[in-house]
Amino acid sequence: MKRFLCVLLILCMVTPAAAVSAADGLEITDARGGFESIAVLWTNTAAADGYNVYVKKSSDADYPQQPIDKELIRYYGNYYRADALGLAAGEYDVKVESAGGSAERKNIAVSAYKREGFAFSSNSPSKSASGGYNDDGTVKADAQILYITNENVNTVKFGIKDGSRIKEYIGLRDILQSYRKDSRPLIVRFIGMIDGTKINDLSVADGKPAFLESKESKNITFEGVGDDATLKWFGLNLNGNKNTEIRNLGLVLFTDDGISINGSNQNIWVHNNDFYYGKTDPKADDKVKGDGSLDIKKGAKYCTLSYNHFWDSGKCSLIQANSDSASGDGTDYLTYHHNWFDHSDSRHPRTRYSNVHMYNNYFDGNSGYGIGVTSGASVFAENNVFRGVKSPMLSSKQGHDDGTFSGEAGGIIKSYNNLMIDCGDITYYNGTKDFDAYSASSRNEEVPSSVTTKQNTYVKSGTTYTCKDTYSNFDTKVDLASKPDPAESVAADVKSHAGRSGGGDIKFDLSNYTPTDTKSPDTSHDIVPELKQMLEDYQSSVVKNYVGDEAEYPATSGTAPAPVPTEPPAPTAGPTENPGGVFYAAEPSVSGKTITASVANLSDESGALFVAAAYENDIVSEVLTELVPLGETKHGISLEFSKEYADVRCYLWSNGSLAPYADVIKR
Repeated sequence: MKRFLCVLLILCMVTPAAAVSAADGLEITDARGGFESIAVLWTNTAAADGYNVYVKKSSDADYPQQPIDKELIRYYGNYYRADALGLAAGEYDVKVESAGGSAERKNIAVSAYKREGFAFSSNSPSKSASGGYNDDGTVKADAQILYITNENVNTVKFGIKDGSRIKEYIGLRDILQSYRKDSRPLIVRFIGMIDGTKINDLSVADGKPAFLESKESKNITFEGVGDDATLKWFGLNLNGNKNTEIRNLGLVLFTDDGISINGSNQNIWVHNNDFYYGKTDPKADDKVKGDGSLDIKKGAKYCTLSYNHFWDSGKCSLIQANSDSASGDGTDYLTYHHNWFDHSDSRHPRTRYSNVHMYNNYFDGNSGYGIGVTSGASVFAENNVFRGVKSPMLSSKQGHDDGTFSGEAGGIIKSYNNLMIDCGDITYYNGTKDFDAYSASSRNEEVPSSVTTKQNTYVKSGTTYTCKDTYSNFDTKVDLASKPDPAESVAADVKSHAGRSGGGDIKFDLSNYTPTDTKSPDTSHDIVPELKQMLEDYQSSVVKNYVGDEAEYPATSGTAPAPVPTEPPAPTAGPTENPGGVFYAAEPSVSGKTITASVANLSDESGALFVAAAYENDIVSEVLTELVPLGETKHGISLEFSKEYADVRCYLWSNGSLAPYADVIKR
């Protein structure tokens, strides 16, 4: 009988590209593949009349005649950078060419974004939220591309097609306000930092210029180019849009919300963005860190929010703003996956009325609460990781809610396969109404109708509202369009890939910061003054872009910065003695990779799992992890490697008595 199934899952990171050739003075210093993109950096000791950058599939014999758009090339003083966008997953070669010669890199690996969740559900109106892109990451054939810089945001000209007539509009604000007349897909690419105080006629919130608004349009992508595209002093507002994507942007000191999905929007995808502090409101004690980072309300449906990085946000995400109702404003079917709630305080999200699916999110040192439900909301939370969270899950007026979370009617969270590390207590349903969440025994289990909230009424301004008091079981009735990863792999994946390309250009380690109020970053509500000052002082590092008619391409000065990968944690120190064990699977040459080893199909809970480096013939040379008892909650280990090991192996151990009964699967 097979007693164990041991799975060794290898998640490869960026593959180093092979250098091929370089002209005198022109040298490619880095070429890295990312999500549906390639970034290439180069230096040149001589000035040039211009550069062309070509990209081809590695399997193709020749480069195309057409280079990537010149607008994608930027000059940073001591190096140039270009980002090739709209690439399907695969291996590519890139060539940088000037009049003096060319340089080339080959076999650059490009990955695909995860297009999952309700925005891509078969039940949704558009069945996709790739905006101006196809679902394989390539640009739609008839898509229009608009490049925006701080210099041209008010002066850029664009012809909007209305039937057979084309009318020219000037300035991004007016273009977006009028684009609903145009049926062609649109990709708006932001380059460098855009200063909201310089944009004419922004949409107003609370009497203050706050938003660049896209209204009643479809098939639009808003994206940042590279790792430093930043919107400062303003946010983005979607109002009545369909099939719209927002990606790879840093949002800094926004006046109201960072991104507001506000109105009858459908099929919206917000992913791989960095949300920093909003603008402090001195008149509101709860807005020291600004208002909401990512709010969804007023009838938005089928939205996916994924791989976003929330940096110490006070209010991450609110779903439905108005409690003056028994059934809400129609906002529904929302997915949150692989988001990094990095020492943020609350609203991860705060949910009224809606059906929400949350999986593979990393709740990292949250001083308030994680998932909060009120007003009859139903949230299915699975395969998330909660580390150092005071209150991982709360329902209004019941369980661990001390009355400060909400005074509204309660909601229900269905919890399955979530990983809790050093968190506050959770009360799971045990037959009474005083619980935080219902613990499901399987992913497809329906929550019985006998499980009800403690309070389903809410009084406001003299009116009593009666909300739904049972779980909707939406997750067993509709297409979730999701593929949850094991919880053990979530933290490493999210920390490596959430936020902008390469983690963005604003670096700050919130886990190592010592606040003044509590001495622990996990329990502090206070703003981080050093981070706030970095944001106040932030300016674009782009010296020159080539969106306009600028023809000067000066020589680079100094040395281009070497790529700085995110430093992974060192392997946990393991037992000092070789514990023995049965070898199950191996992976050679693991530098720059993450290994997740997990055990399932368990017939007993004896023994342990560990990962070790080995010599030939299965002889252990170095134990890299602690022994993980098989009876522990997740039966797994996730380990990142920053140094080279020739042979890393997964072992099962039980006093040396385990026979090799397992099937071995490698992915």
